[in-house]
Amino acid sequence: MFDDEPQVASKPVEDIFAGSERSGGRPLRPVAPLPSVSAQPDIPQPARVAWDEAESSWRKYVPWIGVGVVALALMGGAYWWFVMRVPAEVIPPPAVDNTTPEQPAVVPPDNTPIKPPPPTDSDGDGIPDANEAGYGTDPQNADTDGDGLFDGEEANMWHTDPLKADTDGDGYPDGVELKNGYNPNGPGKVLPEIPLPQN
Repeated sequence: MFDDEPQVASKPVEDIFAGSERSGGRPLRPVAPLPSVSAQPDIPQPARVAWDEAESSWRKYVPWIGVGVVALALMGGAYWWFVMRVPAEVIPPPAVDNTTPEQPAVVPPDNTPIKPPPPTDSDGDGIPDANEAGYGTDPQNADTDGDGLFDGEEANMWHTDPLKADTDGDGYPDGVELKNGYNPNGPGKVLPEIPLPQN
């Protein structure tokens, strides 16, 4: 590669500071000239890769990529402007007819006993409103003492006090004791442990 170039004879280096004043120190000595290019050993050159072809094929897509990015940005901006500018359609709730339709009176056949309506239980705790006064519980609160058990569960199933959160006074609310398997009426478990058969 460099063998085809003409040989340049080395010239002495010109001292550009020759006419300037010196500020003491040692006199400058001339620098040795660099060896000529032909004096360098032959270094194998790597094979030339056709980068020019790759660069030219890549560069022809750059404007199209730019146009695509700008087009996407414009479409996104237009969508955002449309969505933010146009208010959402407000759909009014359907009209509710609070009137009760008239139903024909049911006349039972003769000799058929009429069942009384079920007792009213406003709080759904399992004790009818008429009986809640006898227990001293609140007919509008399903868990009067706040222990985690409904008033009806305490009075009818577990036989605990629906007005006292901790019936046995051990420091744990009745609902917590039952969830963990303990008796809310006293010491011990709700169900005794059944021994497993030995093999």
